[in-house]
Amino acid sequence: MTPQLSASSNNKVLFNSGVMLIEPSQCMFEMLMQKRNTLVSYNGGDQGFLNEAFTWWHRWPKKTNFLKIFYSNDTKHELPNSIYAIHYLGLKPWMCYRDYDCNWDLLDHQAYASDMAHRRWWQVYESMSQKIKSTHHLPQLQNIVPCLPKGHGF
Repeated sequence: MTPQLSASSNNKVLFNSGVMLIEPSQCMFEMLMQKRNTLVSYNGGDQGFLNEAFTWWHRWPKKTNFLKIFYSNDTKHELPNSIYAIHYLGLKPWMCYRDYDCNWDLLDHQAYASDMAHRRWWQVYESMSQKIKSTHHLPQLQNIVPCLPKGHGF
């Protein structure tokens, strides 16, 4: 028997639910429904609940869930080359204008800002077929291109 959940770990014990793969089954659904009122989430959200429900899970390498956060000594806010998935922390690219990461605009969110990661999200989105895009309705804000100086927003 193999684990029904695969994810990247936050630490040696807990997984991050931002990027995960679940093998669905009727048995799993019933187990989750049964535990929804009895399990206590350690963080009050889905991640805490899922970690309590799935104590046995397959561990992926960190590069499968790169947490987009940059520390004060990292002034470039660039992505490493060897990542497979970006976990966008702070304001998500689809919540900002297309041309820059609006996390730069909020002092307490600047650690999450990366123009490189922002551009990568929009490149992937633009490469999607119209059929797939039609199922995702982005706010009208995304269609506006503001006149901003080069750099990081305001």
